[in-house]
Amino acid sequence: MEGLLKPTLLDIEPGVASENRWRHWKKTFDNFTSHFTDPALNDEGKLKALTNCVSSSIYAYISSDTTFAQATATLEKLFVKPRNELYARHQLSSRNQKDGETIDQFLNSLEILAKECTFTAVDEASYRKEAIRDSFIRGLASGDIRQRLLEETAESATLDALTNKARTLR
Repeated sequence: MEGLLKPTLLDIEPGVASENRWRHWKKTFDNFTSHFTDPALNDEGKLKALTNCVSSSIYAYISSDTTFAQATATLEKLFVKPRNELYARHQLSSRNQKDGETIDQFLNSLEILAKECTFTAVDEASYRKEAIRDSFIRGLASGDIRQRLLEETAESATLDALTNKARTLR
């Protein structure tokens, strides 16, 4: 059974489509190491197992890491890029059903896009401002201004800040 759980060699190029592949590989690796009952599979043992499961090009990124936690953090930084919450919400709110796409396919697509958004519990006033902000961006007539606003980080993307920036860009 352990042979069935062993992850394939991690040999993916860091880039646009690497995050999902990395997350899947990492989950497979975690499943693999969780089935070992030997106490020798501590941090050092996991680092050795990780080293055996990555290609030489990936090993180059983690070769100086001395702990499993450091190595996985290095790989996480390599494959997982920071999310732009504003852009993710724009993608979610502007996604329309495509020709030939079933209701279930459309709903599934929206659920996948929603995972990229960082939704948190907020009060009514905060939610209202976020909804107005998102609608403001989506409804702008100028695609250039919309693009510039979507480049903002979530921390600086308050409704007031984006409104002021849009005024200066017109």
